[in-house]
Amino acid sequence: MARMRKRLGELLLDAKKLTEKDLLRALTEQKKYGDKLGKVIVKLGMLSEKEIIDTVSKQLNIPIIDLKALEIPDDVVSLITADIAKNSMLIPVMRRYNVLKLAMVDPLDIDAMDNVARMV
Repeated sequence: MARMRKRLGELLLDAKKLTEKDLLRALTEQKKYGDKLGKVIVKLGMLSEKEIIDTVSKQLNIPIIDLKALEIPDDVVSLITADIAKNSMLIPVMRRYNVLKLAMVDPLDIDAMDNVARMV
């Protein structure tokens, strides 16, 4: 099943955090050096990491989770292999009924979510 994925640049444009000119500059730098777009935007001083995180959170209606404040049950953590968690930079934080909630560095990473869905 194919899912539409809104890209970071589109989210930042929609939120009026970047101009199209800024985005094109960042995309050019990204192609040149191969870094992730968010990292390039921060490196160029266009936005802070916090501004990017807050914008993505608001645009996608995804809460920001403080992992230090959570007690994650061992049976939930064990649902995902350490390799998947490390490579996809995510951790399961809660399971309720048939829904597994994840904390992710990149909530736009559909491939990571698909990998988890195949595991559980």
